[in-house]
Amino acid sequence: MSAQPRIGWVGTGLMGYPMCEHLLKAGFHLTVFNRTKSKTDGLIKLGAEWADNPRSVAEKSDIICTMVGFPQDVRDTILNPETGVLAGCQPNKKQIICDFTTSTPSLAEEIETQSLIKGVRSLDCPVSGGDIGAKQAKLTIMAGGDQSAYDEVSKLIFPVVGAVWNHMGNAGTGQHTKGVNQVMIAGTMIGICEGLVYAAKTQKLDLNQVIAAVSGGSAGSAVLRTFGPRQLEHDFSAGFFVKHFYKDLGIVIEESKRMGIQLAGLELVHRLYTKLRAMKITHKGSAEAQIGDELGHHALIAVLEEEAGVDVSVKKK
Repeated sequence: MSAQPRIGWVGTGLMGYPMCEHLLKAGFHLTVFNRTKSKTDGLIKLGAEWADNPRSVAEKSDIICTMVGFPQDVRDTILNPETGVLAGCQPNKKQIICDFTTSTPSLAEEIETQSLIKGVRSLDCPVSGGDIGAKQAKLTIMAGGDQSAYDEVSKLIFPVVGAVWNHMGNAGTGQHTKGVNQVMIAGTMIGICEGLVYAAKTQKLDLNQVIAAVSGGSAGSAVLRTFGPRQLEHDFSAGFFVKHFYKDLGIVIEESKRMGIQLAGLELVHRLYTKLRAMKITHKGSAEAQIGDELGHHALIAVLEEEAGVDVSVKKK
């Protein structure tokens, strides 16, 4: 592989777009594909090259990165025998497939198995940090898969789009680690929501002051600092969509069942998100009511507000 490899990218949505911007600004040659072509317009203006499908991206690239929505999207993007990334990879060219999507560990293992047949190396590299982390190039990257591929990508791409990265082990371990991350976020999010609902119900507390007070102690967290103030403004604009978080939690629940364990707290939060997905909510980030699936995952507080009969929003004077 050359000193300046050609990068391919499939998926230029909320996360993928800013990651591509960073790569272009760092001087990489970038070939892109997205199902909605207009979402690549800004990248094309910055110098990216358009490709008609994932296969075409792979034909023009040394390292092919994917950032799509759901496991079925990953499967089609990479393994489709006609239009997929792997179909466009050339045997024994030492290409690398790097999937940044949060998907299933078993699919990561399957991708590695199929890739090795063609002499292609693969990594499952889900990220944490949301749209803000992507825009600021401060993502946390959890990688599983081929060690030599990790060594290359961790020198070339990860420093451009991320702040922290770790190689967790064999194929699928990146996805398992992301599962751990999502379990912890789910627990933190429900704690924040219930805490704010409790504070509002007292009718005696300034909720902004509450957040400021507890943020300095053991209850403080990046989730609270980022999303607590937005919850008080009822700004539920998506930095990380409910539909994607719900998908992530579902993956962990299925993996837990397979391993013979029950994560009761996670299952509770999953049920609350099931309710949120169907709700229609008017919030600061939109002039019209939006279905819960299209909101940010911090909109979970709307479910708790409804059940408790309180409103945590702080009206600006």
